[in-house]
Amino acid sequence: MSELPELDHKAILETLKYTTADGFRRLQTTLTKTANSIEKDAVKGRLGLLFTEEEKQTLEQAAALLRQVKGRVEHAKEIKAREERRREKLMQARDQKVRSIAKKNLPTSARELITLTLFLKLHHQDYSRFGMFYCLYDDPEFILNKMRDESRSFKEIANTITGDLTDWLVNENVLSRSLDEEPDENIMVSILKDCETSYDRIRSRFSAVFEAMDRREAMQSATNVTRLNPRKRSIR
Repeated sequence: MSELPELDHKAILETLKYTTADGFRRLQTTLTKTANSIEKDAVKGRLGLLFTEEEKQTLEQAAALLRQVKGRVEHAKEIKAREERRREKLMQARDQKVRSIAKKNLPTSARELITLTLFLKLHHQDYSRFGMFYCLYDDPEFILNKMRDESRSFKEIANTITGDLTDWLVNENVLSRSLDEEPDENIMVSILKDCETSYDRIRSRFSAVFEAMDRREAMQSATNVTRLNPRKRSIR
């Protein structure tokens, strides 16, 4: 049987789009089992009595063809595996850079972070091309409940929001339009600047949330003052 002609490179790349390296590996196994079954069962086994010599030759050619196709699949699998390794390295490098940008630029106070989540909630359509942001702390009622819960410190709240915002930036590819594009810190800066200029409007829109934060901060400040200045016991 003659060798199969080389496939067009575009055809290989098109196939690679929709199949993983594991998918090609499974296909290889299927082709091998099918070719072996044709030879063992249909040509050389007891079923061979049911076929003419011409039909057996056709089946043998089919088995040989499957083995040749398996070689193409092996080649495609190697290409795909290399591409997957390349993309994984790119993703790791991109994710690390995005997390670095987030750590450098995201505010650290709970108030500023809550303001940012409410800003993203209010203006999600402006940022829809980046992927919808979701965080428990973009729900005003949830925030109000947490402000009443004194067991939840502002630091814990800030850590939770920071994690959610960072995951959003990473998972939704907010700071770049493709995997091959470097994350752009200017996009992060632009979002924060837009939030800052919108502060008054956000505070007006979610006034109950900011009043609750004001009360909580005032209570915390008073508690800290009391701890720093304990009353002296009178000596009798």
